[in-house]
Amino acid sequence: MHVAAHEPKNVHSVQLSSRPRTLNEELDPNKRYMSCTVVKGSAFADFVNVRTDESISIAVSFLKNRYHTKQVLCSTDPVFEETFLFEFIGENDQIKFDAATLLKLSQPIHITILKHRKNEKPVVIGTKSVEWRSLLFYNHMEVNSEVLPVSKT
Repeated sequence: MHVAAHEPKNVHSVQLSSRPRTLNEELDPNKRYMSCTVVKGSAFADFVNVRTDESISIAVSFLKNRYHTKQVLCSTDPVFEETFLFEFIGENDQIKFDAATLLKLSQPIHITILKHRKNEKPVVIGTKSVEWRSLLFYNHMEVNSEVLPVSKT
């Protein structure tokens, strides 16, 4: 999946990809997984003249899975290239995610963009929910999507 922004100032973008990557974990053949790669961001117009102590990171969540990219120096086009493996987990361990259940699942992938400064709490600068179910048909997808600043959501 790709998530990226275009024209308007103060609209950020993040690129996600579901391209398979080599993962160092053993996978349980009885469970369902979805691989998601945070590739890069673009059009971060607020970061043209950045401070040297500012960095940016992306938090990605889906169902009970929560991941966070490493912090990278703020720029207009930050590069992350980090892959996360989402496990389909229900409210209890007895839920089986067969094809019918996956089609009914309406939970999106949620992206939160955070700005960090030394000795300060991270600040949320944008959020986005991304629909993933077309992966069930295509097995691979890239999504470019605008991530609006928190002040505009």
